[in-house]
Amino acid sequence: MLALRALSPSITACRLSFLRVSLLHTAAAHVEKASENETVSSGEQEGDYFEENPPPETQASADPPPRDSPRAAICTLGNTDFAINEDERSGVESCGSGVWMGLMRAHDSTDPNRAQWLRGLLDHQGYAFLRDVFPPPVVAAARLSLLIHLRDARMLHPDSTLASGRAPDGMDHSTATDQGRLHGLEKLVQTAPFKRLLEGPEIFRLFRDVFGEPALTLDHKWVRAVAPGESTGFHMDSVYVGGGSPDLLTCWIPFMDIPYELGGLVVCEGTHTHPAFQHVRDTYGRLDLDSGDVGGTGWLSESAEEIATLSPTWSPEFLTHRFRPGDVVLFPLKTLHGSAVNRTNNWRLSCDVRFQPLSHPVDKRWVRNEAGVIPGVQSKWSLHRNDATVFPRTMAEAKLAWGLA
Repeated sequence: MLALRALSPSITACRLSFLRVSLLHTAAAHVEKASENETVSSGEQEGDYFEENPPPETQASADPPPRDSPRAAICTLGNTDFAINEDERSGVESCGSGVWMGLMRAHDSTDPNRAQWLRGLLDHQGYAFLRDVFPPPVVAAARLSLLIHLRDARMLHPDSTLASGRAPDGMDHSTATDQGRLHGLEKLVQTAPFKRLLEGPEIFRLFRDVFGEPALTLDHKWVRAVAPGESTGFHMDSVYVGGGSPDLLTCWIPFMDIPYELGGLVVCEGTHTHPAFQHVRDTYGRLDLDSGDVGGTGWLSESAEEIATLSPTWSPEFLTHRFRPGDVVLFPLKTLHGSAVNRTNNWRLSCDVRFQPLSHPVDKRWVRNEAGVIPGVQSKWSLHRNDATVFPRTMAEAKLAWGLA
């Protein structure tokens, strides 16, 4: 995997070099496709198919900036900046940060044979980045509804346009969002634009192709507005929504163009299965926040440098990209992920939805009960996670007990 070099004050004596990432594939790099009559079962057969028939990557996966761009784009993880220049491929020099960034591989969701490689892609990489899942107008309608909500809640700059999504200067973001999650959106996500996007035919067809059977989606939708200067710490979704199917998948949906500076999703490739991360999965990955005693955010760490040193023998690569409306990123419960820092003045708008095989048990905290209420919204951890009398351990104390610190 290609890596992006870290820039920090501690490495100024090192020779500066940018990773230049070329367009990943052209039409000449055509991959052989299986016939429509070929079927692939789960397990070993599926893995063999994936190895022999790699899924098609999008022709313009990197979408590079103009060659006369005055500077490389900056992607920030914690306090470390990564300079990204996508013009051409070159080698990388490590200067001691311990963190290696790369670009997610983007794949074409319109490939008619995607059902034969999607599951293998998720098992192999721990994520699947797909272009053109939704028609852009479908995403635009949901984004407009969300921007109107932000405007009416006085969460947009009064002198900016609605489309810009600029946050007010000096706003206390903690009163408006919780770890980037917006409050009070139960009615908004039931409106036609949101239902069309988050529970429309495109996404249900996608997950039927992934699971090989009809899919079920959790009723709760995690709509996010990440404020300027903020990011999401690294975590596994199993600690929040791990009470049902082990095959539950998160689908991350950008509502807007998200360049590197806006702080898009970052996945830690391979953390879902790599043997060197087994201890992390067996400790932190088995935590259930509602039934456990750990308070706070539930994030394992906000430091990419800390994540990179959790195993003495292996460090994951931190993968991101420039995202656009119509994209999705899928990943399983045990893929460690977070986000880069939002370095702009605008809100970064996205949504997480969860899907699983219809035949599997469901985490009842996140589906409506007979009274029409989603219990997880008012769960023990949701209400009391900052109360030390209810959740006496901090994540730092838990990591020490798990041997992760």
